[in-house]
Amino acid sequence: MIPEEIKEGQRTTWKLTAPGWMKHDRVISEGARPVSERLLRLVGISEGHRLLDIASGTGEPALTAAEWVGPPNFAHVLADAPQLPFADAAVPVLLSMETIEWVDAPATVLGEMARVASKRILLVQSDWQSLWGDSGDPETSREFTRLFAGPQ
Repeated sequence: MIPEEIKEGQRTTWKLTAPGWMKHDRVISEGARPVSERLLRLVGISEGHRLLDIASGTGEPALTAAEWVGPPNFAHVLADAPQLPFADAAVPVLLSMETIEWVDAPATVLGEMARVASKRILLVQSDWQSLWGDSGDPETSREFTRLFAGPQ
């Protein structure tokens, strides 16, 4: 697959899954908020600070971060992670949750993250296979992974 086909496939998957995420947004957001707050404390974010959240997905931790840093320090930018439209060392802190498994060129994206962050990068990745595999039912794990990945 070429990168544009991959991007279009990801857009299609998000469009198909967005209604489900939106339906459960309140529950997801309430559950994610303590995790977001912990991550922001770990990287030392407070009012007036700047950070970049790559691939915000449903909005966390970006939405909580926006509340913490204040409106003048928050902007929403739509960009391709392999070619971020920011100068070298543009932000002191970069966050990214559940991103690397969705990108075509992880090393390129990680390189861009390192290029634009001047102090800290915090990557958060779940091991979904183990999370669902712990149920003792490998079929449940495979089905969750298939559903989570969307149409092929």
